[in-house]
Amino acid sequence: MYRVHPHRGTPGRVGSRSSAGGESSKARTTLAIIGVALLAGAVLSARWWQQQPLRTLEFTGVELLDTAQLRHLLQQGADALPEQPSLAEWRERLLRHPLIAEATLSWRAPGTLRVHVRERRPVALVVTASGQYALDSSGALFELPSAPQGQLPIVAVPKLQEWMKGEAAAIACALRKELLQVERLHWTPQHGWVARMENGWEVLLGDTTALEAKCSRARRFLRWRGQAAPQRVDVRWSGQVVVSVPVPQPQG
Repeated sequence: MYRVHPHRGTPGRVGSRSSAGGESSKARTTLAIIGVALLAGAVLSARWWQQQPLRTLEFTGVELLDTAQLRHLLQQGADALPEQPSLAEWRERLLRHPLIAEATLSWRAPGTLRVHVRERRPVALVVTASGQYALDSSGALFELPSAPQGQLPIVAVPKLQEWMKGEAAAIACALRKELLQVERLHWTPQHGWVARMENGWEVLLGDTTALEAKCSRARRFLRWRGQAAPQRVDVRWSGQVVVSVPVPQPQG
């Protein structure tokens, strides 16, 4: 006859559960220690990089900007500090420049800082009562530190509203893509956006719907009729040239 003790369970199960729980707790503790050590190492490493004297600046992405001006912007006042500014502080300095849309900084070697910038590209000029500003492809206005390189169309709208900035930028980019030489962009309640070309022609664009098709049609039509007297071309309707009417010429 065999007897089963009422308080005795299966041998070994209770002990194995306790052992597994202990190992899991140790693993979590080990991972936490490793994480703290990595974080402390990153902080100490950043402080060590900052304490190294800055000897070399490497710039990438610079086309319109003057690297000498960027060097002065980064190094201004840094020699008087006990250690180099942090990468975040240097990035804030660069972003104050009107032509810099984004900046990324990283240490390449002790004393060598690599700076990659993304420049704002002006696609048009906007003349207001307070002065002349550049318009980038996103529709943002910014001040140009020097005269723009190349000919840019002028957005001639007395009261330029916010929604107009984005549309004017999109039109300027599309016209430039089609290699159309635009002198001026203006907006009228009757026709919407109108582009005046350098040869005196006017292109009625309306809004920004089917913009690429409109600009492509306008380019083909202007190339075909480019030698004729200045006229007005209407491409507002689904990119089709609807009508061409003479532009009234000033009386001499």
